[in-house]
Amino acid sequence: MSDTAAEDLYDILGLDEQATAEDIRKSYKRLASELHPDRFVADPPERHKAEARFAKVSHAYTVLKDELQRSEYDFERQLLKERALAENIATTELPAAATGYKHEVADRKYRLSLRYRMEGDVPKAIAAM
Repeated sequence: MSDTAAEDLYDILGLDEQATAEDIRKSYKRLASELHPDRFVADPPERHKAEARFAKVSHAYTVLKDELQRSEYDFERQLLKERALAENIATTELPAAATGYKHEVADRKYRLSLRYRMEGDVPKAIAAM
């Protein structure tokens, strides 16, 4: 997950966490065509803003379109929310490094990798690690 909880990948694409793969694809296509830097060739300041926004949209799409990455992102996002609720603070104020969830995430990735290895899917086991 990103260093700040404020950059929610679902918000970047304008979706909720129940979005289907097709919803994610459609939202990305729409935003990519609206924000592509080549549309702002005549206006350098706007082009720079579009490049930054386009990079965020592309990153969000890359994570959410992949089932494994999305699952890991959702897990980390939920842990972050639970820790924020337990500590009674807003998730936007909580840096990811301060939450202490890293061990839980690492353990989950390790167990997922072992499961894939036991199923004989070595490439997925490697990707999970």
